[in-house]
Amino acid sequence: MSPSGAEVIRQIKSQIDEVDPSEVNSAVSNGNGSRPVLIDVRESEEWDAGHIPGAKHVPRGYLESRIEGAIPDRSANIVLYCASGQRSALAAHTLQ
Repeated sequence: MSPSGAEVIRQIKSQIDEVDPSEVNSAVSNGNGSRPVLIDVRESEEWDAGHIPGAKHVPRGYLESRIEGAIPDRSANIVLYCASGQRSALAAHTLQ
């Protein structure tokens, strides 16, 4: 029997590094050069409604084809975000 969608998300979340938003805020506010690149993986309508200043928009459905254009440096520290943490978890798993 195939795992449920919720189980797949739980499995994926156990394989990626999740960070607390306050940690991200501190890292973004810190001007020491190790600032992460923020990637919003939500849909365009969600992005248009509001997003974190300085973030780049790469909808999850286009991740594989657009991520290198958004972040050419493969060694960059990337923080992916969405509304609930599910799409960003799937995106992080894809990028691993």
